[in-house]
Amino acid sequence: MCERRDCNLSKTICTVTIDVVQALALERDSLRQQIQQRDREIETLRREREGAAERHAQNHRADGVLSERSETTYLNIIGALLMLLLTRGTSGQTSLSFTTQDSIISALVDRYGKLPGISERTLLAKFAAAKRAVNRD
Repeated sequence: MCERRDCNLSKTICTVTIDVVQALALERDSLRQQIQQRDREIETLRREREGAAERHAQNHRADGVLSERSETTYLNIIGALLMLLLTRGTSGQTSLSFTTQDSIISALVDRYGKLPGISERTLLAKFAAAKRAVNRD
């Protein structure tokens, strides 16, 4: 792009050819296209976020009433916990004893994982929220 014709640093001659200008224009156009693509991706993500926020608001209405989906999730968790705790073995004793939250979640997912709300992720979140609610001073 630039050629130095003289060893003197204060006198440098640069030659800009049409090829250099075309290469720079192509690079500029490519960068503009990338910016436009990123802008479209950002807009898509914004719409997705707004939709998720709207769905979240619908599931957690301000009037304190649970949505049908949230209520189903809670009822499934409570019912599965009850069944897990009350299930008796052949000796009449409860068949399982749990020492950790992880073992409870694992058993719930194994036995009732097909029910809405009975997934490891959901149970972890609900148990954490339940602990916070119980430990409020």
